[in-house]
Amino acid sequence: MQLYKKKWIVFLFLLITNASVAQNKIKYIALSLNPFTFIDTDAGIAIGAEYGTGKKTSVFTEFGLLLYDAYRNKENKNALTGFKIKPSFRYYFDKQKKHGITTGSYIAGEFLLKSVNYYRYDPLRINDAVGNFAYTYIGGYTIKKNIIGFSAIWGSKFFMDKNEKLLLDLYTGVGFRNRTLNTKGIPANASVNANSFFERKQLNTLGETTNQAILGSFYLGIRVVYRIK
Repeated sequence: MQLYKKKWIVFLFLLITNASVAQNKIKYIALSLNPFTFIDTDAGIAIGAEYGTGKKTSVFTEFGLLLYDAYRNKENKNALTGFKIKPSFRYYFDKQKKHGITTGSYIAGEFLLKSVNYYRYDPLRINDAVGNFAYTYIGGYTIKKNIIGFSAIWGSKFFMDKNEKLLLDLYTGVGFRNRTLNTKGIPANASVNANSFFERKQLNTLGETTNQAILGSFYLGIRVVYRIK
């Protein structure tokens, strides 16, 4: 876990350093809001900033605070805390430029760093000494989820208003992510009595455990962008 953190600290340092070196090439700054973050599995609020670094290139970074589980903890919206960072490098095909902003179609390589803590109360299935089911009770436990990933993104960005301050950024993409789950607070002879297929796939072991998996990703979304420079 320490190695995992160090790698991302180095990566973010290099990203910031690169932006500083290219400061004399910055053409525009725009802020974006991603409304789909409110209904994501790990939900919250996300805001992004794009820095134009050349005629067809830019660096876009989105930062989100994760505050609640939109689907699996309806009775307890404060059962989740976390963050995500999504830096990406964009290349625009079109040469349409207004106010220093290149609009049109682009491709991007996008990285993902995500860390989430779930605080949950669920039915825990208790087994006896020989492994047979004994009883169920409601117990509290925690899940810590860490994700690193990469995706190839295709998108299109265009102005929406006459004053050319608002833009719409539509995107889709595919990629992969490395997900690590750590559960704590579950007795050694107990497992979570999960109701959904999603949770059974993740929480099907006894006691405290670490579950790691490489998963595919598919993205389809929209961002509302406001030009501030």
